[in-house]
Amino acid sequence: MTPEGVRRLLPVITAFSEGKEVEFYENTRKQWIRTKAPTFCEDYLWRVKPKTLTVFILSWWSDNEPSDVYRATLFQSKINLEAHIKNVGSDRGFLVPVITEVEITSGD
Repeated sequence: MTPEGVRRLLPVITAFSEGKEVEFYENTRKQWIRTKAPTFCEDYLWRVKPKTLTVFILSWWSDNEPSDVYRATLFQSKINLEAHIKNVGSDRGFLVPVITEVEITSGD
């Protein structure tokens, strides 16, 4: 391994030694592959697996005008979202709740 290869891989190797998941890029499949036994071969691109957060967006849509969004609220828990709908749903009258699940990915 070259000194440049060591400098490039050292943060990934360090993260792996701390128990974080690492991935390499598989060119033929064009995707990142998680591995529990990395070789850290210089022929591959390596990275620490990005963190993923699932959030739920609650939108209240008018049943009279489907293109009108009354309000959108972000929730980190589907349980909290469902409790919110139950608590305020009767106050919305002509509005219909729409739930969208979104995954947000970011690195360290």
